[in-house]
Parts: sequence; structure tokens; C-alpha cells
Amino acid sequence: METSKKLSSLREGESCFITGISAPGPLRERLMELGFIKGAGVKCLHRNSGMSAFLISGTVIALRHCDSAGISAEKSAS
Repeated sequence: METSKKLSSLREGESCFITGISAPGPLRERLMELGFIKGAGVKCLHRNSGMSAFLISGTVIALRHCDSAGISAEKSAS
């Protein structure tokens, strides 16, 4: 079973696959340049009140929650 969620709702240690980005133009382009593209695997490494750190394509990238809320993801239940 698969569940759809926003990247901003991932908890530490959870992994998912990106299904889309609904951010405004320049932010959308920047996120895609950083590797946040459809089908990419992402793991949440750390969360705090305003930001989360994600492992994507072998790189750790921190995003504000308001920016990661524009990224849709799908998590496969194990």
C-alpha cells in the first residue's frame, strides 16, 4: 500500500519517493537543480521547528518546512 504526503510531513528516518513539485517558478527550478525530481528517493535525517534535513542523491540538503510543503511524495508501506 502506498500513501501520499508532503515532504514537510516526513518524520526522522522516514523515506519516500517524490511525485511532484507545486512550488512557484524560481523555487521549483532550484529544488529540481538540487535533485528534488519526480521519482527521486528521499530520506528525512533530521527535523526541528522550522527546517528538515533530507538525504537525496547522496547529498544532505536542509529545507524550510514552507518550501518542503510544496513537494509531494509517496511512501511505500513495508
